[in-house]
Amino acid sequence: MGRNSGIKWGKVDWRLRDVDIAAKCGCSRERVRQVRKALGKPKSPIWHKRMDTVVDGIRGMDTSRKLPVQVAKEVGCGTEYALQVLKALGKPFVKPPDLRRRHKYAWDSIKLSEWNGMTDVLIAEKLGVKNPAVVTQWRRRKGIVKTPDQKMASRVKMREAVQ
Repeated sequence: MGRNSGIKWGKVDWRLRDVDIAAKCGCSRERVRQVRKALGKPKSPIWHKRMDTVVDGIRGMDTSRKLPVQVAKEVGCGTEYALQVLKALGKPFVKPPDLRRRHKYAWDSIKLSEWNGMTDVLIAEKLGVKNPAVVTQWRRRKGIVKTPDQKMASRVKMREAVQ
């Protein structure tokens, strides 16, 4: 096949796993997979059994209080594949926390009424933010508009700071 490797691919027992064929022929498992595909032979027999075992393992497992990572470890597969199987089977599982949504400051601890009733300086003090401009920037990103009283209070503080 393609290269002149000296391997007689026509005499290979394709009922064996790719790993076993590779060991006998003295080539890589990937090369055996490529030749198997090029010759139109069925996939490695253990490949099908492995995937069926994983699906059966997840099907019989109580996954309602487990993360996909924990499910994957128990059945011996990758996390992404375990997640695919969980979704395909409609099994409940604990969704992992979205680490992209973590913030340096506890913005969620401030209620909307507090956002509307406090100045940015006071909110900064409450959250431990050194620079009140960070609070102003957060407020603008979230579309929280200052009330006229807050605008006036911040102008007065600016004037006092200048004098």
